[in-house]
Amino acid sequence: MLMKKLLFLLGCAVLISACKKNAEPDTPTGQNTKYPTTFKVADFTFNNITIPTTGSNSVVPLQEVFTNLYFLIFDSNGKVISRLEQQSNGTDSLFRITSNARKLVTTKFTYGTITDSLVVGKYTLVAVGGRYRLMFNPDVYPAPGTDLFPATDLLQTGINFGEAGMTESTYVYKGEFQVRESASEHRITLDRIGGLLEIKIEDAMPSNTYTIAANITTEFANYNLGGSLPWKGGTGTSFIADPIDWRGIAGFTMSKYMLNTVIPFEVELVAIQKGGNQIARKKISPVFIETNKKTILSGKLFDGMAASGFNVSIDKSWMPNTTVVKF
Repeated sequence: MLMKKLLFLLGCAVLISACKKNAEPDTPTGQNTKYPTTFKVADFTFNNITIPTTGSNSVVPLQEVFTNLYFLIFDSNGKVISRLEQQSNGTDSLFRITSNARKLVTTKFTYGTITDSLVVGKYTLVAVGGRYRLMFNPDVYPAPGTDLFPATDLLQTGINFGEAGMTESTYVYKGEFQVRESASEHRITLDRIGGLLEIKIEDAMPSNTYTIAANITTEFANYNLGGSLPWKGGTGTSFIADPIDWRGIAGFTMSKYMLNTVIPFEVELVAIQKGGNQIARKKISPVFIETNKKTILSGKLFDGMAASGFNVSIDKSWMPNTTVVKF
C-alpha cells in the first residue's frame, strides 16, 4: 500500500512539473536572456481632418502630428521597467528616462520605432505622442529629495499639462504584449485622447468688440494612462480670442482642445469691449465632448437674448456623429 501511495505522489509531481513547463509565464522570469522587442508607430491617415489639415485621405508623417513620443513598458505587476523618449525638433533624438534624468542614447533609430531588450514574460506598453509639455512633471522641479521623473506604477502614471488651460492634442496607445524566446515586432496605432470644442458665432461682430472669452466650468489638466481617463479633479478654465479681423462680419470661430470627455459642463460666452465693459453674454449647457470628436456650438451671441440655446453638433471631419449645439 505504501509503495502505491509513493507511486501516486510521484506521478502527481511529474504531472505538475509538465504543466509548469507548458504554461506561459505571467511575469518576467529570473533568467538573464533578453530578446529584442520592436514597436513601430503607424503613420496617421486623416480623412478631411481639420487639425492638422493636409487634404483628403492623406498619410501624415508622425513628426507633423507630434514632436515628442514616449514609450513606457510595465511588467505584469504594473511596475515600470523601461522608459524611452524620442524628440523630433529639426533633429531626431532618443533619450532613456531614469528617476532624475533624461539620458541621451546615441544609437541610430527611426522616429516612431524603438527596440528594447526584455526577458520572457507579459508586459504592458504605453506610448504617448504630443508636444513638449508632456509626461510626469518634466518642467516642474519637485521638492528636494523627490524624483524629477518618478517611476510610478501603471495605475499612477499620467500626463501632466500643468493647468487646465494648457491641454493640447495628445495621442495614446496602451496594450499588453508577450515576450517569448525570440525577437518580435509590433505595429501600434496611437489614438487621440481628447476632443475639440469649437464655437461659431453666426451674427456679425459689433465694431467695438475687443475680445471674446469662453469660460468653461470643468476641464482637466491630467490624464491617467493606466485608467485611460482624465483624473485629479476638474477645474474651471477660459480661453480668449481677438476678433479684430471679424468686426462687422458674421461667422467668427474659436476653438480649444479638451481632455474632459467624462463630465458635462457649461460654456459662458462673453463679448468684451476695450476697457472691460461687457457687450453680450450667453451660457450654453449642458455641453459634452466625445473622444476624437469635435463638438460645435453655433448660434447668435449679439441678438439680445440672454438665455437662448446654441446648436450643438459633431464634426464628421474628426469622426462620425459630430455634436452640434445651437444657441
